[in-house]
Amino acid sequence: MFGLLFFSLNGLRADIASTNSRIDSLRSDMTGEIGALRADTTGQINSLRAETTGQIDGLRSEIGALRSDMNQRFSEVDQRFVEVNQRFAEIHGILLGHSDRLARIETRLGIESLDAATAADEAAGQQHMP
Repeated sequence: MFGLLFFSLNGLRADIASTNSRIDSLRSDMTGEIGALRADTTGQINSLRAETTGQIDGLRSEIGALRSDMNQRFSEVDQRFVEVNQRFAEIHGILLGHSDRLARIETRLGIESLDAATAADEAAGQQHMP
């Protein structure tokens, strides 16, 4: 009976040793696969990071160029407004000169000024309004 028990214990020990050996083999295989997976993942992440960084740098460059272009164009528009304002100032001066000359001519000829006539017409129109 002890022989059979001894034989069974030896068989169990052999099975446990075999199982431990398989576990150790699987552990080393898994460790290698996990290491390879980590390396692949790290490589892919670094590649993605480099690609994304390149794209962001390209966008920054394009935005800088667009901003520079827009600033230049706004500067041109501002310069055009300055030119238009100067031209309006010249025209305003010319019109004031003509208005002064017209007033002197009206005074010399004894003609009622256009401004006074317009004001009189407006006053007369308001008197007739209910």
